[in-house]
Amino acid sequence: MQTLYRSSATDNDTTGLSHQLVRFVSRARKPLAWAGLVVMVLAALIFHELRQNHADAQLKTMVDARNLAHLMAERFSGNLREIRLILDDIGDTLGPAELAEVSSMSSERHQVIEKLLAAKLEHYSRVDQLGLIGPDGRFILTSGAGPERSLKNHPIFRTLTENPGQSLAFGPAIDGTGLAVGLRLGEGHQFTGVAVANLGTEQLQKLLLGVELSDDDIVALVRDDLSLLASRPDHHELVGQPLPLKSQIAQWVNARSDDVIGGVGLLDERIRSYGFKRLEEAPFLVIVGVGEEAGLRAWRHKALAYVLGGMLSSLLLLAIIYRGWRETELVAAIARQQSRLQQQEQRFRFVVETMPTPLLMVRANGLVLYANRAVGELLGVALADIIDHPLFSYVSRNEQATELAAKLDKEHTLHDYEIRLKRGSGEVFWASLAATQVECEGEPAYLIALDDITQRKVEQETLWRKATLDPLTGVANRGYLLELAYGSISRAKRFNEPLGVLMLDLDYFKRVNDTWGHDAGDKVLMRFAAECSSTLRGFDLLGRIGGEEFAVILPNTPLDGALLVAERIRERIEALSVLVQDNQPVHVTVSIGLAMLASEDQTIEDTLRRADQALYAAKAAGRNRVMTDLAEAPPSR
Repeated sequence: MQTLYRSSATDNDTTGLSHQLVRFVSRARKPLAWAGLVVMVLAALIFHELRQNHADAQLKTMVDARNLAHLMAERFSGNLREIRLILDDIGDTLGPAELAEVSSMSSERHQVIEKLLAAKLEHYSRVDQLGLIGPDGRFILTSGAGPERSLKNHPIFRTLTENPGQSLAFGPAIDGTGLAVGLRLGEGHQFTGVAVANLGTEQLQKLLLGVELSDDDIVALVRDDLSLLASRPDHHELVGQPLPLKSQIAQWVNARSDDVIGGVGLLDERIRSYGFKRLEEAPFLVIVGVGEEAGLRAWRHKALAYVLGGMLSSLLLLAIIYRGWRETELVAAIARQQSRLQQQEQRFRFVVETMPTPLLMVRANGLVLYANRAVGELLGVALADIIDHPLFSYVSRNEQATELAAKLDKEHTLHDYEIRLKRGSGEVFWASLAATQVECEGEPAYLIALDDITQRKVEQETLWRKATLDPLTGVANRGYLLELAYGSISRAKRFNEPLGVLMLDLDYFKRVNDTWGHDAGDKVLMRFAAECSSTLRGFDLLGRIGGEEFAVILPNTPLDGALLVAERIRERIEALSVLVQDNQPVHVTVSIGLAMLASEDQTIEDTLRRADQALYAAKAAGRNRVMTDLAEAPPSR
């Protein structure tokens, strides 16, 4: 029964698949017809492309053959020019008179000239031998000190003696196999001899090693009579022999300076593209054959890739059509799902838009992507002026904008971050910012909520001022002054800096209150605090200890500097005139006690205590003066 059930299930699957294919063919006839047309067009394009690539591969090998032939010809011509310069230099060094008498030259002079030729040969490694042939052709002085013999019948000697207008001649090597280059010596019709350079077969072979060739390429240096001088690969057994297929090659190179031909076997049985270049200053040709097998191998690989690609493309097209047909059945369901999602998104947007909390979506670079209406109300600008504009432009200070960007980049999440923003009107207000990183359109972004905390900051500022500042004079109260002084004394001890402490007390201040009332006394205290503040430096500390008594902390100030500050305050207060009731002027003076921070002082109270003792000493000494707690420091007036 189990086997029967499995067979039945398989049959059902096969039937379902067959039914599905039948429906696909019947309902997708038009796309399938278009697909067949596309496949035929694709096949035609592939055939055309492969045919063109085959022609391009052949053309490339022909171009390579021509370029290599020109390159090798230029290299060989360059070496011939260098050889001529060497031969010219030999003629210039010996001179016409000495060359004319080379046959009767002494053996000692022979040796000198042989050394000269040997020295020049050392500086030019492309030549095997340098020598001189006398004007009678009977003697040769070689760098190798070879035997004296007559070279009157050598082709080079005959050519240069029979053709006075010709300065350079080429012929077989004087010793061994290879090539000899001869330069006529003498001015005008005067013939004083021949300077000869001998290039053996090995040297000629080296000239062909200057460029990179594949295993299927060939280079040959041949004479005008198409006999081989050198080749690469080396065929030394053919050197001096006519080239194979000489008649075909002669027809090709006849009366041409260069040419190229493709798909032939000129030098051997291999099919290559051949190019040749005739040397302008010498009776030689350079023939280069570039194998087509490498290019055709690449073409065959490309052809295989194109055919496989075409087949895969056809299968892919068929699969796309089938999948498209399958997906059409899901379009309606997807459309319904999208409609539901759109409705949900609209409801979500309505909730966000109507929320009283200002919400923004901001890119990592600060550009605003979205803002609800509460943001526009908070900043006092239209949403069009917020969206697609940088949020940091609404931060009141540039340094805080930079700090906010750095925190977001580092922490990705912020809570209760207090920041000063500015409205469109320019009004600055405090806000609390909360941010969390999200992803928007595939890029990192931040969802930011704002809350106006200006009132809370005002209340905090009020509480702070009540806790730290004297309500009448606006300077630090006793507790806040001592708190700040602890930091100053710690720094002074850490860096071994001097620190001075002043205790100030208005003289006979009770008389002002008794005579003019407490309002006048308060006015005098405020003017006194203002005068002291304007006299001190920005980092000096001023505080009201109580009643008419004040204290000053002078960081990084030596004794003489502290005395100077105290005296300046005393003089300004002595000159002070405060108008009270009925514009009546009131004059007051101040007594000041000075103490310097000592190494044994544990807290600021220790220094204040000694400054207070100096203040009592100033009072006892007659008031309106500065006294220090040091016995050797004279009182100031």
